[in-house]
Amino acid sequence: MISTGTRPTYLNIEGGHLAITSDDIFYRKKPPGKTLVVGGGYVGVEIAGFLRGMGYEVSMMTRGDYLRPFDHDMVNEVLNDLKQRKVRIH
Repeated sequence: MISTGTRPTYLNIEGGHLAITSDDIFYRKKPPGKTLVVGGGYVGVEIAGFLRGMGYEVSMMTRGDYLRPFDHDMVNEVLNDLKQRKVRIH
């Protein structure tokens, strides 16, 4: 799942058909299973949290900081909670 913090768009690259957007996650007929969330904004972090809460394996990856505009102490609390719940953060 790709969550870049902008309007969801589909990838026009080889294998792009395998990715879904943050909007798509709510309309799937079958469970997502093992998921990589690409993007460190609040939508991606939120989706990673609730997917993990539903029992799915979740990894998160971003090219920068997670939750960049938010208070750093609170971001650390959120990320530590996700790590304790076994979300892999890269």
